[in-house]
Amino acid sequence: LKGTFFMCKYAIPELKKGEGGSIINIASVIGIRGIRQSSTSVYSASKAGVIMLTKSLALELAPHKIRVNCVCPAVVETELFETLGIPKEEIPERMKKWEAFHPIGRNGQPEDVARAVLYFASSDSSWATGSILNLDGGVTAE
Repeated sequence: LKGTFFMCKYAIPELKKGEGGSIINIASVIGIRGIRQSSTSVYSASKAGVIMLTKSLALELAPHKIRVNCVCPAVVETELFETLGIPKEEIPERMKKWEAFHPIGRNGQPEDVARAVLYFASSDSSWATGSILNLDGGVTAE
């Protein structure tokens, strides 16, 4: 939450100098709903904070033509899992198990998130602000 807050804090004055712009925050599906896994409460709370920061900033910055949106992915297959202390050889097995977490039957890929971010950065989303995109393979539909 702190990193997102400070990035916004320092980007906003620069965006106000121009003719508007777009801020795209990344949170998590876990900021929207809890999961049955230990040690996720702090992470969940921080991501919920990012979501509410997004909504509040969207309202504050709309008069300046600055759009603020958020992408909330579920499990995305990235190298992040190596930094969490999961042995590298166990990651493929865990990824396979996490596929069942998503009703659509697969984990997300970095390209899935990139396309959502690209949409919010483009003029195609010129009317979107305060939007929270649940990019989660159906997790929040349950």
